[in-house]
Amino acid sequence: MKTILYILAWLVNVACAAGMLLSAYAYMIPPEKWLYAPVLAMTFPVWAAVMVVLLILDLIFWRWVAILAGLVIVACWGPLGSTCPINIPKGSLSEKEEERAFTLMTYNVAKFHDIDTAYARQHKEDKYSRQMECILEVQPDIVCVQELQEGGTEVAISKEQNDSLYAAYPYVYVRRPEFGLLSKYPVEVVNIDFPTGDFKSGDISCWRVNVHDRVLNIFSVHLCSIDLADTTKVAYQDMVEMDGVSRGSIGELRQVAIPNIQAAAIIRAQQIDLLISYLRKYGGENTIVCGDFNDVENSYAVRRLQSQADLKQAWGDVGLGPLVTYFRYDLFFHIDHILYRGDMKPHSIRLDRIKASDHYPQIATFVFDKR
Repeated sequence: MKTILYILAWLVNVACAAGMLLSAYAYMIPPEKWLYAPVLAMTFPVWAAVMVVLLILDLIFWRWVAILAGLVIVACWGPLGSTCPINIPKGSLSEKEEERAFTLMTYNVAKFHDIDTAYARQHKEDKYSRQMECILEVQPDIVCVQELQEGGTEVAISKEQNDSLYAAYPYVYVRRPEFGLLSKYPVEVVNIDFPTGDFKSGDISCWRVNVHDRVLNIFSVHLCSIDLADTTKVAYQDMVEMDGVSRGSIGELRQVAIPNIQAAAIIRAQQIDLLISYLRKYGGENTIVCGDFNDVENSYAVRRLQSQADLKQAWGDVGLGPLVTYFRYDLFFHIDHILYRGDMKPHSIRLDRIKASDHYPQIATFVFDKR
């Protein structure tokens, strides 16, 4: 029995080690080359958590097997650092830093409609928006809004909130129905020719903001969604919650969800190539790319953008632990990102865990370097 358990321990460790390695470096494979590459990239945090648990068990029961688990964790240290960074909080800004600092929020507001249907029904007449209230309470210097409205329909916020918005932000811009920018600093709109009709979904906008007498180029993105049907999302949710798992639900995930994930990843890769060309043409030294990427931090799209445009992840530099920015249907993913480059550094970054939209707002504080 002891020998059998030892062999089983090796088999389990080898299988999980293969899963962790493949998921950690799936971003190196273009999504059109392998159906499962985008799916594996999304599952990396799960494999990493399983591997850490196995390492602990191995150290207790099968110490020789622990060598394999330890080596795999070391081999995946880079992807682990971006998925689960460990940074010591920097504390408060000094007076000198305050003079060179600014705050930025990125928020997919889901058209300012509330995903809590009971709450939405209660406030249907007064149009009170919890998303807008969050923005007005935090009042960051710059707010990049995605999924602002659809087809030019009226934004679901109250008159009082609208008045407070314009009182707090002298510079308010809407770029197509998709994007909004709120700023306490002067703004110049950059007209980029993003071919929205060429893709199933997705859009990119650009602004130049004068912050502390420095030009800050901001690209707000909302890349192609996976666009899973509600039945597919519910099937996944049932599996996660162990409620009504069936062969049909597993089959739907395999036959419908995985091809959809690959198709969307291929489109996002094309959109990222366009974004890289815009960054080379319109982006300057100080640039921030933020928004809803609909892709995880170790995906092909995000990694390609970082390497080709010399961008860094704000969460990787100052965050602590794993991050979840999308939470609906038990789909817990970090798909909203803040990337940056130039004469500035992130000081802190956090989420406001308000569940009004299906995304959490992300707020980062940056400090420009001394001149």
